[in-house]
Amino acid sequence: MKNLIYSILACLLSIQVGYAQNRSVIRYQYWISGDGYDSAVTGSVDGENVEFTLGTDGLSQGIHSLNFRVQDSEGVWSALQSWLFYVEERKANEAVEVTEGEYWIDDGARQKITIDDGQASFVADASTVREGLHTLNYRVKDSEGNYSRTYTWAFFKNNQKATKISWFKYWWNNHVDKAVTDSVDCDSLEYVFKKELSVPSYAMTDGYSNNSTARFHIVFGNDAGNVSNTEWMDVSYPDVLPPISAIEADKEEATEEVTLKWYVKNDQVEDYNVYYSENDQPFVLWMPNTTEETATFKGQPGGSYRFTVTARDKSGNREQLDEEKCVTVKFKSN
Repeated sequence: MKNLIYSILACLLSIQVGYAQNRSVIRYQYWISGDGYDSAVTGSVDGENVEFTLGTDGLSQGIHSLNFRVQDSEGVWSALQSWLFYVEERKANEAVEVTEGEYWIDDGARQKITIDDGQASFVADASTVREGLHTLNYRVKDSEGNYSRTYTWAFFKNNQKATKISWFKYWWNNHVDKAVTDSVDCDSLEYVFKKELSVPSYAMTDGYSNNSTARFHIVFGNDAGNVSNTEWMDVSYPDVLPPISAIEADKEEATEEVTLKWYVKNDQVEDYNVYYSENDQPFVLWMPNTTEETATFKGQPGGSYRFTVTARDKSGNREQLDEEKCVTVKFKSN
C-alpha cells in the first residue's frame, strides 16, 4: 500500500455552533505521528472538501496515526483530529480496495453503504426513531474481508419547533470553577462565538499550561434545555510573567555544612542566581547564572546564614530578589 487517499468534509469543529455566511474553511494541515509537527503539511481549501494524498513510503509496517485540523477565514483552528491507519508491505498486484459498507442507528438493522470509486456515501433515515438521543454507526470492508473500526456519532432528534442558542459557558484549563457564563441575545438559529479574550494569569501559572499554551473550553445551550459537547482549543500566549522559585535546606542547624536545593514549578528555567547573607548582613551573590539546582555550603562556626534565589525563564523573564523568601541555617559553635 503506497498511498492513502483522504477526502474529508471541511467542517470546522472549533468554537462555534452553526456557520455564519461570511466564514469559511480556507486552510488544512496534517502530519503523521512519529514524524512530529515539524513535518506538517499545510494546504489551501478550494470548495467544500479537503482532499490530499498521503504518501506512506518510508513508513514502517504497522499502525500509525494521521493528525488533521482545518482553519477558518478568521484564523481559528479546529480541534485536532486523529485517525489510525495500518501500513502493510504488498506487491504491486495485491491492491486492497474498499468494496462495501454498512450503517445502523442505535441497535437497529444494518443498512448497505454504497461504495463508489473508493468513497463511501449514504443517507441515514431517522424518521422512524423516537425523539431524543441516538447513535449513528458505520463501518466499511475491504476486498480481503477486513472490517474497519466502527465509527459512531451521537445525534439528538427533536420533533418540536426549531430552537436557538440561548447561552454559553467557557473556562481555561481545568478551572470549571472559574467558568464564565453569558446569555445569547440572538433570534437566529445559528450562533458564532466571537469574543476578544486574553489568557488569565491564573491559567499561565496553574501547572496545566505548557510551552506558553493554555486550553480554552466552551459549551453552548439552547432554549430547549439541550447542551452541546465541550469544544476546546489550545491558545498560545506571550510569556511575560517571571518565574517563582523556592529554596530549601536539609537542616536548620549544621555543624560544618548544609545542602541546599532550589527549584521552579510550572515554568522552563534558563538559570538561577543564588544569594546568601551572613549574620543579617546584606545579601551577596554566591552562585551567578547557574543551571544547578543543589549545592553544599560551608559556614563559619557560630554563624547564622540566610539563603535566597532568583530565577530566569526561557523567555527572559527574571524574578526579583525577595529577602523575605529565604531559608535560615545556624552553624553550631565549636
